[in-house]
Amino acid sequence: MSARCVRPDCDLPAAAQLSADFTMREGWLRNVDLEHPYHDYLLCARHADTLTLPINWVFHDERGPHLVPEPEPESEPEPPPPVERHYDPADEVDESMPLLSRAFRAAMPGAGGQGSQ
Repeated sequence: MSARCVRPDCDLPAAAQLSADFTMREGWLRNVDLEHPYHDYLLCARHADTLTLPINWVFHDERGPHLVPEPEPESEPEPPPPVERHYDPADEVDESMPLLSRAFRAAMPGAGGQGSQ
């Protein structure tokens, strides 16, 4: 299993590691080196690129070219084609409601009622 970014809710592969000297207020960002990760924070390329240190800290970005490319975003699946549905409100009315059934049929276009004008 490859090393992952330590940021919460991020499962991208680690591309850089952050080392810090808290007494000197300095931070180093280097390409990931899994053989020497002691006391380092592993970050993905996105989090490494947007990293900021506290005020009055010295930041040393010693990364070369990114060795671990970020994965390409997954394409969203194609939505299913729309299903044509013909809804006829008169289908919802049964024989126990003859007046309502006639009203729906009269209002439908092409049925000879007012809806056809």
